[in-house]
Amino acid sequence: MFNSKWMMNIIRDLSLSRGISSKLAYIGQNMEMGIGELIFYTLVPAHVEAYYDFHLLVLTLLMTMAGVLLNLRTLSKKGFLAGLPAPILLGLLPLILSLAM
Repeated sequence: MFNSKWMMNIIRDLSLSRGISSKLAYIGQNMEMGIGELIFYTLVPAHVEAYYDFHLLVLTLLMTMAGVLLNLRTLSKKGFLAGLPAPILLGLLPLILSLAM
């Protein structure tokens, strides 16, 4: 993944960014992704992978991705959106339900 064109574009964009806030976010041509999103999207699946079974990991990844897609759909309609609420709720839902059972 680190050698992919997508990752190289992010690194290039970050190196061209100016200001202190740009170091805490990926600012692309049409969107900005803050460090909170990047941390969440890696931390929750990593925790599930380390402490729970593979089925829960797959479900967590699918639900997080569904939240991201929901955000992108809403973003395309409204033009702005907080990036974390839907992916957080949907990504944590399988873990919460497995702990409740």
